[in-house]
Amino acid sequence: MNMSPRTSLSNQKIRDERRDQILHTALKVFAYKGFKAVKISDIAAQAGISQGLIHHYFASKDEVFSAVIERAMIGALAAFDEAPGASADPWEQLTRITERMLQGLVIHPEYMLVLIQSLVNQGSPSEAGKFLATLGQQVNSNLIELIKAGQAAGQVTQGSPDELAMIFIATIQGLAITQFTRGMFIQTTASASANFLPSPATVLRFLKA
Repeated sequence: MNMSPRTSLSNQKIRDERRDQILHTALKVFAYKGFKAVKISDIAAQAGISQGLIHHYFASKDEVFSAVIERAMIGALAAFDEAPGASADPWEQLTRITERMLQGLVIHPEYMLVLIQSLVNQGSPSEAGKFLATLGQQVNSNLIELIKAGQAAGQVTQGSPDELAMIFIATIQGLAITQFTRGMFIQTTASASANFLPSPATVLRFLKA
């Protein structure tokens, strides 16, 4: 039976899926072991593929880590893109953004942990630092502008928008750590149930005017 050759589109789909598999696995390995301790062989073993195949897509461990960081930051920006449009009231937008971020923590709490690692680990790749600096500033700027709009509408408490944005981000980071380690620290409480996270309204309570 004659088999039709794979099209360039199907080949690209296979490449994209394989790259996604590598990054998905690398995310978990970096989160649990830390950047310095991870080897390409660790990622390959966890993914069930050869080291050579990983090197076909990424030249080094640094490049894999940087791609994970870039994906994490793009995901954070996507929370703003998926919020209601500019015509919606600021509090509705803040609520939707918070909901998206909390959903992300349920699916992949590892992303925030890897971001924190990149910030505190001096051995992290410089390329990852560039993604954090550029995209992180964009996330922060978007949040500050939304807080300002909420203050002007009387929906958000008065105070420094920069400080309020910083507290919001710190809250999300803390929830990521709690989500990642809940079995270790809160296993004897009702809060240890799977995927425990507060509601958007609870997270945003400190911002409410």
